[in-house]
Amino acid sequence: MRRGNLIRTAATAAMAAGLAIGASAAPGAAADRSYIVTKQGADWGQFYDDGEFLICDEEADGHGVYLQYRNEEGDTRSWTDSGGADGVCGSGDATDAISAAHWFRVCERINNRPDKCSDKAYITWGD
Repeated sequence: MRRGNLIRTAATAAMAAGLAIGASAAPGAAADRSYIVTKQGADWGQFYDDGEFLICDEEADGHGVYLQYRNEEGDTRSWTDSGGADGVCGSGDATDAISAAHWFRVCERINNRPDKCSDKAYITWGD
């Protein structure tokens, strides 16, 4: 076997082993938590049942993205993906508020115009 073919064969075997290990670990981890996802264009937000959330700006368009939620008392809070479309999502912990969270949505800040927001995703963790 030529050296180039040997290197490609070894690299392919290493990638296949890595995929098998990742595939076997992922289902167990995902089964432990429930979450809700909503999108505004390519931007998205995810709210987990333990109070953790992610907000991701996937569009390099100069518009900031934020996750907004409202609790059952009518108070509204929001968190921003401050990095823009840099490939790193904003995250946080709303554990103290998760039991009272009623809905959330993802909004894109549009200068001098109303923000574009997704439909509200209503949170019902088995209520």
